[in-house]
Amino acid sequence: MVDVIHVDEKYFSLTFLKRRFIMLHVEPDRIRKLKSKRHINKMMMLATVARPRYNEAGECIFDGKLGAWSFMVHTLGERTSRNRPAGTPPVKAVTATKENYRAMLIDKLLPAILSKWPEGGRGTRITIQQDIKMRELLNRAYPQMCRMGYSLPAKTITSVAPTCRRQLTL
Repeated sequence: MVDVIHVDEKYFSLTFLKRRFIMLHVEPDRIRKLKSKRHINKMMMLATVARPRYNEAGECIFDGKLGAWSFMVHTLGERTSRNRPAGTPPVKAVTATKENYRAMLIDKLLPAILSKWPEGGRGTRITIQQDIKMRELLNRAYPQMCRMGYSLPAKTITSVAPTCRRQLTL
């Protein structure tokens, strides 16, 4: 089981509760624009890693990091507020629904696999291992992936609690 890609979701806070800065006397103080520490926004990211690969000389040819993508939308601010002028792009977190997760797999993960996967591993089966709650998303994304040219055998899913495995042939 060398060719396994681990996919997981992770929440990150956008600011820290306590931060310390070393500042010059001429620098203005940093202002956190929150009413309470309970109002700190969180964003969800989809992170993917695989096993690193080394050549015969011991040099790393593939570090195993495929990417981390956030479920966020960049929109333009409509009105001027005391925090920012109009037209400034605020970042808004998007809920990781089935459609967003499926779009993230198809638009971000699969092109990253094709671009970053080492050449020696082409033509082999790659197992995408993810949470059991998201196992049906690859089944529903299968027709879209076939239209994009990916080969995903229908009978290769193996459920292992608490994860789900899906095999992909490059």
